Amino acid sequence: METFDYQTSLAEVVDNFNRGFSLDIPADSQAVRTTQAVVDSRDTLDEVIKPLLINWRFDRIAYAQS
Repeated sequence: METFDYQTSLAEVVDNFNRGFSLDIPADSQAVRTTQAVVDSRDTLDEVIKPLLINWRFDRIAYAQS
């Protein structure tokens, strides 16, 4: 989701993974539900994380890109 700047739906990301890696992740799976909950709460989660950063700026946290 981060890679697509949250402009792509989770359903599309899951479909992409399923096709690209020959997977069968069901749309109603626990993994998808958990991911959607994290996506929906990302602003709140960011605020929880910020005070825990010691000697690190929040904007320096990034996802790994290949």
